[in-house]
Amino acid sequence: MALEPISYQERGVKIMKWKVKTLIFVLLAILALQAPMTSQAAKKVRKSSATVKMERLEKKVSKYIKSSCPISANGQKASTAWSVYVKDLKTKKSFTINKKSFFSASTIKLYAMAAAYDKAKKGKLAMNSSIESLINSMITVSSNDAFNTLFYKYLGKGTVNKFCKANGYKKTQQYRPCGVGDESGPKGNKTSAADCGMLLEKIYRGKMVSRAASQKMLNYLKRQTIRTKIPRGVPYGIQVANKTGEDGTIQNDVAIVYGKKTTYIICVFSNTNNPGRAYNCIAEISRMVYNALN
Repeated sequence: MALEPISYQERGVKIMKWKVKTLIFVLLAILALQAPMTSQAAKKVRKSSATVKMERLEKKVSKYIKSSCPISANGQKASTAWSVYVKDLKTKKSFTINKKSFFSASTIKLYAMAAAYDKAKKGKLAMNSSIESLINSMITVSSNDAFNTLFYKYLGKGTVNKFCKANGYKKTQQYRPCGVGDESGPKGNKTSAADCGMLLEKIYRGKMVSRAASQKMLNYLKRQTIRTKIPRGVPYGIQVANKTGEDGTIQNDVAIVYGKKTTYIICVFSNTNNPGRAYNCIAEISRMVYNALN
């Protein structure tokens, strides 16, 4: 049976359809290849935006400290009297202003709490109601007696320092009891804003000793009764888990802040010639950080 000849017009239509199909196939293949690249590019833009936001915040806080906050207790410029650590726990972007160690005052109690749970996990301490009561008082109302009893009766000399060394808190040392004499003397307990920030992040992420121990520590911090520094700088109703420290020229506060848009860590240390004014400066720095990140 003879095939009917195809007209030039029909042949042109078939060729055109084939070209269209081929073009669609090629376009779909290109789009498939570009989709992950576009996602990666967008991710890079987001990272860049988060970095820029944190850099701007660092500059703003640094400028405020230099222009408006009191100078150091020994008369040196304000930049040496202050240390600030901030980390956005969603983007993981952070900054540190002044990385040196500061007199800890009662923020050293954070490490005693963590060391107690660490010792209990290792089977060297029975975590009973008496010890938990001491930790509760030591954190929620910052009881010096509770800290000193926990340290001398249950933990033992050197326990906090061994814990800090084993966990990478290189600028934290505990030499003495709390509330006895001048805590800013030559043998005053010391820590840094970044060390406290690391410890708080481990508690927040459930990685301090164990998830169960981390949750207990976090609950103590959430029940903190001293709310006049970092918590004063955030809007009403925003949850804050914090631990303060104050003695003489020292005004400190470290916290996990559960903001509306992101959760972040902020640690502020100061040793100034005007602790009353420094107290208010911490609240203002807290307000600046909250507004910038939320």
